[in-house]
Amino acid sequence: WRRKAEGFDVVSVLLDALIDRGVAIAVGSNRPARKMQITLGRTELLDRLQPHIDSARDLGRAKPAPDVYLHAARQLNVAPADCVVIEDSVSGAKAAQAARMRCIGFLSQGQSDPLSPHCQVIAQTMDDVARALGL
Repeated sequence: WRRKAEGFDVVSVLLDALIDRGVAIAVGSNRPARKMQITLGRTELLDRLQPHIDSARDLGRAKPAPDVYLHAARQLNVAPADCVVIEDSVSGAKAAQAARMRCIGFLSQGQSDPLSPHCQVIAQTMDDVARALGL
């Protein structure tokens, strides 16, 4: 892993590093599926993440229920205990905890930290995330 970019480009570099290592990736969000399609399409991440982009709304229960994360694990054929969730919300971190998945809490620098009780690691940069993932 080497940080070679800024903004969403650094997320793209991190995704490439994970994909190169054979890591299965999914997105689980409380946002409507259409909203995610638009947002991810603007960042050019959509192609890398499809078809594993799921909305908790489509599954019937929003986070902090673990449904969207458990669904993603089933779709990827990965045991929940082998999954890592990167989350920026308390409800999402609680969902990861309920799913018995490791959680990396992502906070913007200077932001207060409501995630620590629910996450094993707190990251403030994509470099921090990469380190927490062992890259």
